[in-house]
Amino acid sequence: KDKNDNVDKDKEKYEDLSEEMKKDIKIVNSKELPDGSILILVENKSGVARQKMYDLDNEVNQLQDELMKAMTSVQTLEARKAELDAKRQYALNQSDDEMNQRIENLRHVLQETILEYNDRVQRYNQVNAEVRELNERKQALTAELSKINTQIDSTNQSIQVERMAKNQLVDSIENNSGYPSGVRAIVNASASIAGYQGVLGELIEVKDDYDTAIQTALGQASNFIVMKDEQTSRQAINYLKNNKAGRATFLPMTSMKARDVKEDTLTVVSSMDGYLGVAMEFVSYQAKYKEVIASQLGNVLVAKDLKSANQLSHYSYARYKVVTLEGDVVNVGGSMTGGQYRQTQHQSLSSKKKELERVQVRLSNLEKTHIQLKQRQSGLDNDLMELNNALMQKQISRGQLEEFVRTKRAKVDATKGELESLTNEKVEIQNLKSNTTENSLIMELNGARALQDKLTE
Repeated sequence: KDKNDNVDKDKEKYEDLSEEMKKDIKIVNSKELPDGSILILVENKSGVARQKMYDLDNEVNQLQDELMKAMTSVQTLEARKAELDAKRQYALNQSDDEMNQRIENLRHVLQETILEYNDRVQRYNQVNAEVRELNERKQALTAELSKINTQIDSTNQSIQVERMAKNQLVDSIENNSGYPSGVRAIVNASASIAGYQGVLGELIEVKDDYDTAIQTALGQASNFIVMKDEQTSRQAINYLKNNKAGRATFLPMTSMKARDVKEDTLTVVSSMDGYLGVAMEFVSYQAKYKEVIASQLGNVLVAKDLKSANQLSHYSYARYKVVTLEGDVVNVGGSMTGGQYRQTQHQSLSSKKKELERVQVRLSNLEKTHIQLKQRQSGLDNDLMELNNALMQKQISRGQLEEFVRTKRAKVDATKGELESLTNEKVEIQNLKSNTTENSLIMELNGARALQDKLTE
């Protein structure tokens, strides 16, 4: 009402302002005024009028905006009322028992869905744990298999080394390939060479643990050829010359003289720490070769180690060669020879045969180990294959369960939303039946219509 009154007043002010301007114009026309006075008067009056008209236009525009808002509010409220009427009609058609039954049914569905969801989550967690366990077992099997493969490679390399050593020893024993050319020529022709007895290294048997010491004591003498006498030795030398087959050293049995260690020296050294004996004591041979063997080993002392050898040499006035179990030497006069010992061509036949036996034992053990490793490798390969199959099945099951859990989770959320919506709908229906919502809406709509009518008067 106040707004309508303001509009009416503005109209009256506008009309009064127009009449006042008309009167001023008549006054100007009826009087004589100095030049310029008419223009000043008209401009002053026009300025005031324009300001008033501008203010009135703004107020009219504001009132028009308010009218549009009122009309829009009426339309919105009428639409809400139409919707509310439809819902009220729907609510009147709905019984409370039917609505309660729908809500109860939905609650049962939600409960069953949640139980099924929880069961699948538990099953998924179990399968996921089984997958982790299988992966851990797979890693352990893979690591063990890698270790076995490394051992197999190492064993194969060792087998190749031992087979090579075996072939070399067999060739040396059977074909005399380890001998110098002259010795080999005599040995190969021994059946036709009179007085031939054998290579010195082949005529002795060395006790265990003394091979290195005896080989060191003999040195090149291990390949010296024992002959019946000087005449047969000369014939053998002529054979080498005639056939240009190399050189060799011969030991005629009739001219070789035994060497020994003085009794007083033995008395002194035999009580010393590290003294083991005379080299001759650690070999066996036929009695007929005693002088020959004694000529090479009868005056050589054997010591436990190099320090003991130095002491033995000192107390024997450096008159005798002293060898150690590791192959070091204190020579006559006190000079010393030693370092890393290597098997050489001077190795005796008996030593070669013993070494061949040791190589064959090592090779046999390596081959057995290789077989066991291959069996273990095969077993691990089978276990790994079975484990991979089981792992794949578990991963498939986990994927299916994961999808099922995701679907059930979505169903739980949807059912919860539906139950919440239905519960809200029940409350809304109760409000509609009690006319609480409709009454407030009608009052709001009536107020909006009243405002609209006042603004349009």
